[in-house]
Amino acid sequence: MPRNNTGKTLAEHPTFWFSIPESSGYNKIEFQLLSEQDEILYHTELNTGGSYGITELQLPNTAPSLALDKNYRWVLSTSCSDVSRFEVQGWVRRVEIPAKIAAQLETASASERLALYRSADLWHEQVTELVNLRRRNINDMDFQLEWAALIDSTGLTSDISSNIAATAMTPIESTVLVSSEHEDNLSD
Repeated sequence: MPRNNTGKTLAEHPTFWFSIPESSGYNKIEFQLLSEQDEILYHTELNTGGSYGITELQLPNTAPSLALDKNYRWVLSTSCSDVSRFEVQGWVRRVEIPAKIAAQLETASASERLALYRSADLWHEQVTELVNLRRRNINDMDFQLEWAALIDSTGLTSDISSNIAATAMTPIESTVLVSSEHEDNLSD
């Protein structure tokens, strides 16, 4: 996450990125998406497939769409035993971008899209684009340096910056929990 702990996105169902440390002791990994009022909108248990590193979770289309200009809190938690629990959390906000930038994105190359996402402060798209560029161009030093700079901007250690992107986490059990009074507000 950016240092301000709020990632902006264009997506109704963004991709979230997490650093999963190497461990064989995870009993459970859970992801929750909550409203500003702390109502659980989406909950899932996750399977990392035993992989570790920088791992993605695509918010599925079955989850509520993020509404424009609303903040949502996400929580990723793991438990390694009955006693030990680790939790990270942050905020996501769906925004619109100026029409000029939207038009540029339609015809931009992957590298140009990355620069446009960065200039528009679109964290989720920037990370996703950069990971995909790294996956396709693993030996390209420019993308490696971009990745290291992005990770450094979060305050994470350089050990994380050298991790390759692991496979995507897959939901084991997904639950969409939306109270009827808030359903109308989700996709305004």
